[in-house]
This record gives sequence, C-alpha cells and structure tokens, in this order.
Amino acid sequence: METLIVGDSILQNIKPSRVYRNTHVRTLRGSNVPQVTDYIMSVKSSNTTNVVLHVGTNDIDSNISPDAIMREYNRLTESVSTKFPEATIYVSSILPRRNKVNFNIIANNINARLQSMCDGNTKLVFIHNRNISIRHLSDEVHLNDRGTALLVRNIKDVIGPKLGINRIRRSVNNKYPQYYSGERAKISETYHSTQYNNLF
Repeated sequence: METLIVGDSILQNIKPSRVYRNTHVRTLRGSNVPQVTDYIMSVKSSNTTNVVLHVGTNDIDSNISPDAIMREYNRLTESVSTKFPEATIYVSSILPRRNKVNFNIIANNINARLQSMCDGNTKLVFIHNRNISIRHLSDEVHLNDRGTALLVRNIKDVIGPKLGINRIRRSVNNKYPQYYSGERAKISETYHSTQYNNLF
C-alpha cells in the first residue's frame, strides 16, 4: 500500500518520513492543475492506493477562471482514477495567500466547489485546511514550519483511518498528539512510536 502526495511548491518542506510508511512526495514547483495531470499519467508505480492532490494556487494566480480550473480538476481526478483504479483520491483545499484579497475570495469559491465534487463521489475525499491561515506563511505564498506541520496533520487525519490509525486527543503531559493502531493495524509498541508517533 503506497501513498503519493503530489502538487505545487506548497509541499516543498514535507518529508515523507513524517507522514506514513511507503509515502512519496512529488513537488512540482510552479505547477498548475494540467501539469499535475501530466505528471500523474507518467507515474510508473502500480501499488498506489492513496493519492493526495494539492494544486490550484498557481492556476488562480494566472487568472484562470474558476470554471476552467474545475474542468481541469475533474480531468485530473479522472486521470488518477484511470491510472490507479483502486486508489482513494484526497483533494487538499487551496491555501490562502498574504495580501491577496481577491485571490482568497476565488480560492474559497473553488474550495467549496471542490468539496461539493468530493461529496458526490465515493472515490474522492476532501481535506479541509481551515486551520491554516496567513500567519502560517513564510512569505506571501509558502508555508512556514508550523504551517507545514498542520498540512501534514490534516493529511494524516484523513489517510490514517484507512490505514487503521486514528489520532487521539492531545494529553496534557504530551507535547504532540499520539496515535494508536486500530483493530486492523496490529503493530508493536516500538514500531508504533518510531513510525506513527510523530506529528511533524
């Protein structure tokens, strides 16, 4: 079971080891939705069962209309389904930009439409990034360390249950949330702590 996380430079600081085993992160700097589609069709792996898509910010910045972006996003998800018939597709919401009011209005509109698209398809899951704001940016666009940690947590929160891993509430004695294995994921305590106990 492999997980592929693919998208634009927002992903640049995500380390695969901080997500789950067999996770691959492909950052396509400056990419738009059609370019991610082209990349998906070039992937050779046949064992991918989870695909996380994080793209769209550069399309908005290039003044592509929301309708055109949604058409390309539908083509992207259809391409993923064709390439990986058994995969669940996770659509990560577009993040805000600093000092870009009109951009953020459009991003909110597209996010609502992306969520609606996912709600109507059992193969698609929408990832809410509502806990990430402009204070989590290192510049006008990219995430700082805390923002990256939150994005990783949001991804793990939706993928984890499929792997039999569920995040529980933070303990007052623990700095970070802990993870436990579900009934379908019997793992040793040592393995548990080294692979799944890290939030970041």
